[in-house]
Amino acid sequence: MPYQKRNAIGRLSNTILKSGFLVFLSGLFVPLVADAVAVSQTTPVSPTPSPSPTMPSDPVELMKLARKTNGIVGGDAQPWHLKATYQVFASDGKKSEDGVYEVFFADSRKYKQSFASKSFSQIDYTTDKGLFRTGDMQWASGPERLIVKKLFHPLPNDDFLQKETPQAYDRNMGGANLHCVAFRSTMSETPNSGATTPTFCFDHDKPILRYTSGWGGTYSELSGDTLMNEIVIFHHRFVARDVSVTMFDKLYVKIHVDTLEELAVVNDADFHPPATAAVAPPPRPMVPYSIMSARIIKRVEPGYAALANPSGWDGRVIADVIVGSDGHVKSVRPLSGSSMYQGMVAEAVYKWIYTPFTVGNVPTEVETEVAYTFKPRT
Repeated sequence: MPYQKRNAIGRLSNTILKSGFLVFLSGLFVPLVADAVAVSQTTPVSPTPSPSPTMPSDPVELMKLARKTNGIVGGDAQPWHLKATYQVFASDGKKSEDGVYEVFFADSRKYKQSFASKSFSQIDYTTDKGLFRTGDMQWASGPERLIVKKLFHPLPNDDFLQKETPQAYDRNMGGANLHCVAFRSTMSETPNSGATTPTFCFDHDKPILRYTSGWGGTYSELSGDTLMNEIVIFHHRFVARDVSVTMFDKLYVKIHVDTLEELAVVNDADFHPPATAAVAPPPRPMVPYSIMSARIIKRVEPGYAALANPSGWDGRVIADVIVGSDGHVKSVRPLSGSSMYQGMVAEAVYKWIYTPFTVGNVPTEVETEVAYTFKPRT
């Protein structure tokens, strides 16, 4: 069972944002909170585009409806502001990093996004002349990429739905009755077999996403679970204020939305990139672990520490890796595992060589993941 799953799904955590108040969807109210998330709307918004609250019986239709009603959306929405704090945890359960993620959105050609942590700091300015960047020039990866995905794109696109076979079933998690949709894969035969079966669970009577498992383009996502709590409605969509992501049943990232509000005033000067900003490089493709692992032509094994994989110590390391167009490793960023093992894996992976990945027959720099497990000495 995932980390603290018995207590993770709150029965009374769904809320509507209303003039600074947090109002429970069930009709129960909580008092005014001075620092609560607020919007400028004066009445509760409808939770779905359709006036009917009926949950679709067809699992594919449920997934399509859920995509339209979950996650923050930009597009033609009114100007808005988001500020979230996040914590990253090591495999021993200790917090390894704090960070802040913030977005000021005026329109699709005028918005600013920033990350600030000890390992990754970056500000992006989207303008009608392109994307400009200060700080770390690399694109967000690891926990930062997960934050964007969980808040903005928590469900798969239609291509995924067309390729997979869904199965609906009911599930009780910590006393909460959820309606789930599982997608069978060639690696699994049952909807409850864990990370190899992409699974999405919703409130029993509303298409509110509460839990996902085994879905994503990376090894860590396929091996992880996500829990959504403190659901609010913003711009007619469900948004989780508290998100917990586990990896191999251990807490990896916690996200808390501190502020989600409409912008009453848009100051154009706030969106102008400074003179020190540079044009952002084009995003590199994210290639799944399963594909890139088959392209390794030189693999160097990490050396073992004096106490390799002692009792009670997790010897698994996952790292984000950038592979250049020549097949050589350009950067390694450990995502999980103890610091002792992370250093050994990073040192070894830098020496790996891949068959260059091509896009349209052109060798291309890509991003992938590496997973390595230290085995006990015999």
